[in-house]
Amino acid sequence: WHFDRIVDQSTVGPNPSSVIRFISRSECKIRCLQERNFPCASASYDGHLNECKLYTVDRHSNRLALAF
Repeated sequence: WHFDRIVDQSTVGPNPSSVIRFISRSECKIRCLQERNFPCASASYDGHLNECKLYTVDRHSNRLALAF
């Protein structure tokens, strides 16, 4: 797996397949890699909320975009 870290942008598009609160950024990556209920294609982490969102799509799909 390869991860890109993109700072100061948020995801726009479909709702996340899973939201996990009160974890670290590194734990968020691990959760995406270990997800078994759906194919985790990308994750978004909010450091202010310590919130991880897992998605079945990535930023290269037509359904998920990044915004400032």
